[in-house]
Amino acid sequence: MKIKVIGKYALSALLGVIFSIPVVTLADAVTAMHFVNFKLVNDAEINVFKEFIKSFKQNFKQSLSFLLILGIFGVALGYGWYSLLTVEGDVNFLIGSLLLVASILYFNFACLSTYLLSKFENTTKRLMLITLYAAMKHVDTLSRTSLLEICIVAIPVIVIIVNPNVVTLIVTCILFLLLLTLLGFFSAKFVTPIFDELIKQDENKETDEA
Repeated sequence: MKIKVIGKYALSALLGVIFSIPVVTLADAVTAMHFVNFKLVNDAEINVFKEFIKSFKQNFKQSLSFLLILGIFGVALGYGWYSLLTVEGDVNFLIGSLLLVASILYFNFACLSTYLLSKFENTTKRLMLITLYAAMKHVDTLSRTSLLEICIVAIPVIVIIVNPNVVTLIVTCILFLLLLTLLGFFSAKFVTPIFDELIKQDENKETDEA
């Protein structure tokens, strides 16, 4: 991969971080970052900033809807785990198993939702159904991607908490951007086969309806 292309992935990651700062734009910023990364896979000559802003404006409302829904379910899951782990007596194995499965699906859904928003134009309801379907069908691939994304976010936070100083903060931020850049490239490669399958299914459905 050329240095110029790596620089564009790095710029995409940096824009994703900066535009995530208001929190309410988190899903939209990540969606725009994925949008640019998918573009870079096929065309290394794109204007990263221009394409990022284009996606950011275009997907703002749908991304906010997804973020609100993810937030509600995230709070519910968090409360479920808190209740399970703080209750006195033996931990209920069945409830714990259900929470674990729900958590895996939740993170897969959260991971895939921004990819789908960046790739497809559709109603929010249909995108959510497609995302849920793909999250359940491609558990193995998405679980690896979700785990990688969680680690990339969690490790720098833990490092800063354990050793809070200016040098650690600077080094951790640089490392975080580097990891996010690599994630942008490899995740686009991992998720593309899922998109190809969904596109093929839509084409077959349209052919049958015709």
